[in-house]
Order: sequence, then structure tokens, then C-alpha cells
Amino acid sequence: MRSEIKELVGSRRFNLQETLCRLILEKITIEKSVVGATVTTKKIDVYPDCAGVGVQMTYTA
Repeated sequence: MRSEIKELVGSRRFNLQETLCRLILEKITIEKSVVGATVTTKKIDVYPDCAGVGVQMTYTA
């Protein structure tokens, strides 16, 4: 799974973290044995006055 996610991240530029999170969740939940997953992303260099801007999405079967 790690290599698939790494390939996805390197395949294109993502303007929205929400898009990246959704696509990662789709890859993870293809596996029939997955009953739940949470994906969190964080851009650390968006604003100089904050530690980062993030998104978290959760899937529950």
C-alpha cells in the first residue's frame, strides 16, 4: 500500500488536500478486509504564522 500511495502522490500535482485524501482512501478501501481507515494530510508551508493546514477523512464500512 505504501508504494501505491507514493506512486499516486508522485503522479501529479494536487491543488486540494481533499482530493489527495479521497484518492488515498479509495485505494485503501479497495481491499475487502478494510473495515475502517483514516487519512490525514498536512501542508506545513502554507502560512508563515501557523504550523500547517490539514485535512482528515475517515472511512467506516
